Formats: sequence, C-alpha cells, structure tokens
Amino acid sequence: MDYPVDVGILVSYFVLIGGLLWRIHGPLQQCFRSKQSGTAIFIAGAFGAFLCTWYYMIKYFVHSYNEWDNDSSVPASLNRISHWLHSVSLFDDAWRTVSSGSLPWLWSHQLCSFTVGVWTPFLAIEGARRRIPYLWAFMLLGQVVAISTSSALFFAVVLAFPRSDLVGPSRFLNNTLLLCIAGGMVTVVLSPFVAESKWFMPNLLVMHLLLVFPLLPSKPAVYRYTEQAIFVTGIYMLSAGASLAIYVHQVASYLFATNSSVTEVVVAMIETFFSHPAQSSISSDVLWVNILCMMWMAVDTLAKNGAISLNIWVLLATTPILSATVTMPVFLALSELNALSTKRNA
Repeated sequence: MDYPVDVGILVSYFVLIGGLLWRIHGPLQQCFRSKQSGTAIFIAGAFGAFLCTWYYMIKYFVHSYNEWDNDSSVPASLNRISHWLHSVSLFDDAWRTVSSGSLPWLWSHQLCSFTVGVWTPFLAIEGARRRIPYLWAFMLLGQVVAISTSSALFFAVVLAFPRSDLVGPSRFLNNTLLLCIAGGMVTVVLSPFVAESKWFMPNLLVMHLLLVFPLLPSKPAVYRYTEQAIFVTGIYMLSAGASLAIYVHQVASYLFATNSSVTEVVVAMIETFFSHPAQSSISSDVLWVNILCMMWMAVDTLAKNGAISLNIWVLLATTPILSATVTMPVFLALSELNALSTKRNA
C-alpha cells in the first residue's frame, strides 16, 4: 500500500465516531433506563436520520472514487483506495460543493445557522441546567456523523435528566456563548463568498471550533432564575433574528436574480437536493433537523401543558417554510418566558 497514512486518516474517522458514541454511552444508558415518554421517538429519529444522511454519504464516497478512477476496468484494491484518498480531499470537496451557488447554499446555510445559533446554546444551557456530561462529545458527534442524529440523541437524553431552576450556565459561559454565536454567524455569512478561495477551509475551521468552546466542561452557576431566564431568552431571540435575516437574504437574492416564482424555487430546491451526493447528505440532515425540532416542540409542550396551544401550532406549521433555524429558537424563548411567568404566578 503506497499511502497508508491516507487510509489511516479515513479509518481514524470511524474510530473517532466509535469513541464519541462510547463517551456518551453513560447519558444514553440513563436515557434508556428512565423510559420517559418520547424517548423512543427520538431514538427512532436518530436511527432514521443516520440511515438517510449516511446513505448519501456512502454514495458520495463512491461518486468521488468513480470520478477519480479513470480506468474502471481495474478492480478496486486497498492500494488503489489509498491512491484515491491521497488524490482527493473528501471534506473540502464536499463542503465546497454544498457552499457554492445560491441553491446549494440555500439548503446548506440552514444547517450551519442551526448548529451555530440554536444547537450550541441549547446544548450548553440545558446541559448546565440538567448537569448532562460530555456536551462537547454530542457536538463533535454531530460534526462527524450528522447534526440531526446527534440532536435526536440529545433530545432523548434531555428527557431523562431532570432540570433544575437553581443552577444554570455561568455568566462567563453566557458571555462565551454570545461571542461564539456572533462569531459563528459571521462565518456562516462569509462561507458562500469564500467557497472558491483559499480562505474557505480556515473559515469553516473557525466555525467548527467556535461551536465546541462553550461546551467544554464548566461548573454550573447558582443565581436567580429570573436573571437566567431573561438572558437565555435574549440569546434565543437574537439567534432567531440573525437566522431569519440570513434566510430571507438568501431567498430574496435568488428570487431577484432569477425572477422565479415560489413554485419554481421549490422545484429548483428539490432538484438541487438530488444534484450531488454530498448535497443530498447535507440536505437530508437539514430535513431531519426540521422534523426532529418539530417533534421536540410537540413532545415538550405536551409534557408541560398537556395540550398544544395556537402559537405552537403556528411554529410547527411554519417550520417547513422558515426552517427550524428560525422557529426552534423562538419556541425555546417562549418556553423560557412561560416558565418564568409560571414561577412568578406561583
């Protein structure tokens, strides 16, 4: 084998996935033991999201190999695979593919915005309140497997860990969250502009690193719930506003550039979904994130109130249109305000 290091890198990728699953096995075990209502739904969601995203991921690997292999008559071997891996950059090629062009980025930016502005604060805040360990492992698992798969697993874990109103993220963590979300949103905005330049990978690396910093182990703080709830609500509403602005800009730019109708945009997005295996994988991730967030809105609301109110129905109905990058942080902000109101009236 001529390039063992390149093969070793690919093997280490799957070893990392196994290591991350082992790292979070403790919280998952508590999740299975708790038998909370809704746990089975999110475990099934994690399985479905994994199958869909990785079906296309494997197709991307095959597509990349066939594109590289000029002589298809030569059978694949470990040595030829090592030459293929040495000649291509799978991560770079995949992300440039899904970041170049208005329609691919219209799909892909949703996942980036969600991970930066919704998933990172949700992990940090709920992890601190519920003392859930290894939050960083859930984020890394999302980055190397699929955000939707990791999201589903964490939703199931959240149901198994009781929330405390007496502890939460420290002021330092809150400030770190704000800085990382702001910096992350800047990298999201920059991505399509640097997609074909040498700055693309550094920009993407900064985005991924900023997502991990707020999730490193820290000691939960004890302070007034009112102060905590107001700050958390502010984080989620700022995230919703930033995500909505990016989303509307992307849609409006495409509409003005092409003079397309809404129906034509929908058709074009469906065609883009299947245009390339890498695009199909990340678009599947986006769809599953939307589905899982809608499931969380319903499960969480029913657990707290026993019924779904009109405003939640509106959020559920608009999620397929605006995406969970906008509706999920609004839902989380409303949950904070409702909990605060309940405490004040108690």
